[in-house]
Amino acid sequence: MRSFLAVLPALLIAGPAAAQHDHPTPPPGPGAPMAHQGTMMHAMPLAREIQAFRPGALLERRERLSLTEQQVQRLTALQTELQATHERTRTEVQARMAEAHTAWQGGDSRAANAASQAVMQTLLAGHMAALHGATQARGVLTEEQRGRVQGWMDAGNARMHQMQMRRQQMQNRMNRGPRAPRRPPTRG
Repeated sequence: MRSFLAVLPALLIAGPAAAQHDHPTPPPGPGAPMAHQGTMMHAMPLAREIQAFRPGALLERRERLSLTEQQVQRLTALQTELQATHERTRTEVQARMAEAHTAWQGGDSRAANAASQAVMQTLLAGHMAALHGATQARGVLTEEQRGRVQGWMDAGNARMHQMQMRRQQMQNRMNRGPRAPRRPPTRG
């Protein structure tokens, strides 16, 4: 469930844009258009926030958050509800993807387009359920508990930023090419 919810916002944002093109879109990475990379990067903070406030994530940290028994019961109910929604969404997406694939193989572009749109609508409904669940779970917490979760998110964002900076520095070094060997200093 975590991996599905983590990828969902990026799929929802990048999917419709990619579907509008008649030609294949290059994957993000070095040399990819910046607009393509920017779209994905703007989706990530919301996805991380949804992940941080998932009922399951909060329940995993119940001791660190000092959750009351009432909070645990409410979060457990939310988690059960979200898992059921996730399973329904996954099943429907798989069925719609099979329809789209069959239509594509048969050369029926209208049916493939309709099935693909149904996939995107189903994914959107799943994303909205995850967002709603995270919002409800966030509301179960006290102000202090929300502050702790926010602090964990901020620390994670800082670590991610450091990793990105290191990766960029390494890429810059690699792009410079081989360096000339250093000459020992001459004495005298």
